[in-house]
Amino acid sequence: MKERELYAEINKEEVLEQAVHEAVEYCIQNGILSDFLKTNRNEVIDVMLYEFHEDEYESALKEVSFAEGHAEGQKEGHAEGRREGHAEGRMELLKETAQRMQQRGYTVEMIADIMNESSAVIKSLLAEEH
Repeated sequence: MKERELYAEINKEEVLEQAVHEAVEYCIQNGILSDFLKTNRNEVIDVMLYEFHEDEYESALKEVSFAEGHAEGQKEGHAEGRREGHAEGRMELLKETAQRMQQRGYTVEMIADIMNESSAVIKSLLAEEH
């Protein structure tokens, strides 16, 4: 597969160079900057090829930067999701434990003291629907 990709890249370069040469020749034959192009043909071709490669490089750089930013955003999103999931799981465990303790006769204040939470948090947990 790499040989095909290499061939495609070489072929692309040859096609590009041929197109630039033909464009310059067309301009000369049709009187478009012909004196300038006759004198500076090689420099013009070099600049055109350089500009094309620079644009291609910048485009590739933007794609890579976007992909890196996207990956970093996903990583941060996953971490945030884990934190939120952990917090939700902790609250669910507190709620279930508080409910079991209340069913066994513990008061809100006793539950809060044992679980090291405020009475307001325990009351809120016990008031939530199952």
